[in-house]
Amino acid sequence: MSNNDTKELEAVVESVRYVLESIGLIPVSVDEHSKQAEHCFYGDIIGAMSLTGAGVDGTLILGFETAAALAVVSAMFGEEYGQLDEVSKSMIAEIANMVCGRVKIRMSEYGYSIGMAVPQLFFPGDMLPPTLSKEGVHTVRCHVKQGGFQVSLDFGAV
Repeated sequence: MSNNDTKELEAVVESVRYVLESIGLIPVSVDEHSKQAEHCFYGDIIGAMSLTGAGVDGTLILGFETAAALAVVSAMFGEEYGQLDEVSKSMIAEIANMVCGRVKIRMSEYGYSIGMAVPQLFFPGDMLPPTLSKEGVHTVRCHVKQGGFQVSLDFGAV
């Protein structure tokens, strides 16, 4: 990330808000922002995507509380969905993919050319991806009416 990494972080937050609001989860509220040396994993279902490219070697992580994850799945189906099963997990992976795609589009506006990997899902008890960051991890806590989620961005320079 650049020394003034506010625009990159805002692009990520805007991307999350855009995707979730496009499926009908309104409003998406941003509660707090912090920066730390490593990822602090949050939530009952975690989607992680690698971001790579010229000057970029990072990770975007979305961590959802169960209630927020089910709200996302219900919004995508257009009806109440009440369990975290293989179908709902697939839907969360798709949301992570949509967010990452939107981040890629937004970051191109700042001159970045970013490649992304297929999202990986993690659950409590799973082995999580590496947590240390070269540049620090930006974490934004957010919520929708049904529950909370967290967005973490490690956009380390190569």
